[in-house]
Amino acid sequence: MKRFFNAEAPIWKLLGSFGEIFLLSLMWFLGSVPVLTLGASSTALYDTIIHSIRKREDDIFTRYLHTFKNEFKLTVPCSLLWTALIGGPFFLYRTFTDSAGITPMVYVLSVALLCLQIFTLGVACWVFPLLSRFSFGFVSLNVAALKLAVVHPLRTAAIGLITAICLWLCVRFLLPVTFLPGLCMLLRSYLLEPVFEKLQANE
Repeated sequence: MKRFFNAEAPIWKLLGSFGEIFLLSLMWFLGSVPVLTLGASSTALYDTIIHSIRKREDDIFTRYLHTFKNEFKLTVPCSLLWTALIGGPFFLYRTFTDSAGITPMVYVLSVALLCLQIFTLGVACWVFPLLSRFSFGFVSLNVAALKLAVVHPLRTAAIGLITAICLWLCVRFLLPVTFLPGLCMLLRSYLLEPVFEKLQANE
């Protein structure tokens, strides 16, 4: 019984981590409501997941707010760019599937547009985590993200699919927005960090 109520017991550590994921997800959501701050919020979320959740270096509020403030200026044009690049294929996909009849050709084109959208989302998923780990300018950041996405297509497809599912669940049911953004970013970190660690080792 004493072991159960011990603050170091695995169950309490797990509940504590889930509580932090919950708080971070809400902070990300509130910070992302204006499209202009979506990038800063995503960069801060990834940075906090790495340093406060996985490495236990800082408290989540201090880390999140510090990164949000430091990266805000650069992330504004990135937010606008990737919102347009992701929204464009999505608009084409919905317009095409809603207006076209169901034929084999339409089915093939619909799948192709969906794959393009997921890949574009996957490329965007490299941008803000990359910014949280390295120093870049606007052009070099987006070029580096595109290069990494092409060099690691399976990781890109995986993080794009994870993010697409997360977005669909949050939009469809709303309640998952209280925990899925943080959980999604945590899962993505396990795919991205091995690549980032190699990049740091080569510097």
